[in-house]
Amino acid sequence: MDMADIARRELGALHETVNGFGDSEWTTPTALRGWTVEQLVRHVAEVATRQGEAYHRANIEVSEKPSDAPVAVPTERLAAALAIASSFLADAVQGVDRTGDPSVPMPFAVVPASTADFLLLFEYGFHRFDLEHALEGSAHLSPDVVDTITALLGLSLPAIADPNARPPCAHITIEPDNWPATCLSWQKGVWRTTDQPGTDTWTVRGSAEAIVRFAFGRPTPDGELTVDSGEMATAFKTIFPGP
Repeated sequence: MDMADIARRELGALHETVNGFGDSEWTTPTALRGWTVEQLVRHVAEVATRQGEAYHRANIEVSEKPSDAPVAVPTERLAAALAIASSFLADAVQGVDRTGDPSVPMPFAVVPASTADFLLLFEYGFHRFDLEHALEGSAHLSPDVVDTITALLGLSLPAIADPNARPPCAHITIEPDNWPATCLSWQKGVWRTTDQPGTDTWTVRGSAEAIVRFAFGRPTPDGELTVDSGEMATAFKTIFPGP
């Protein structure tokens, strides 16, 4: 499966779960910024609508980014709104010819289609996890979501770094099990990927899923992560605030 296929599968699984809701699930708290399940699902419906419009615009060669698309329906109609948004996005994604990696005017920036596809995988891979974790008390990211995000840590972490946060160390080494290490170095005010770790390096080790969940602010599985102690351990999410 390519990244867009994985993203559609994850969004479809999320919608299938929501479609089976009664009245009690909507007020369940999640691990995200104090959001309830209803707020999470409403967010997903909104971003799916905007992203669907972005891919539609790419298909008709319009470069202007889509505006906000608030989903203001009452709670009892939210599952239906998500179904419409999911279908719109799936059709729009499939309609884009990937030849030459055309531009997609995503809500925050115009990016190549390959980058947009990764962002969809990231968004819905994590939010499918977020919903399951809220409802069941535990969850796992899908293996192909973990593999894709792990392979691109060297690009995604510098991209989400706070330009105004000054780190307590100049080098970070991320060592997922059975994956090459990702080495980051603070150079001239920005984080850059390097080939070799520095001599004074803060290190995080563990399973690929544990590292991905830690790096992007999700609860980590017990016993699968080793994080060097010290100031950087608590500063990591200030420096890389992410989604």
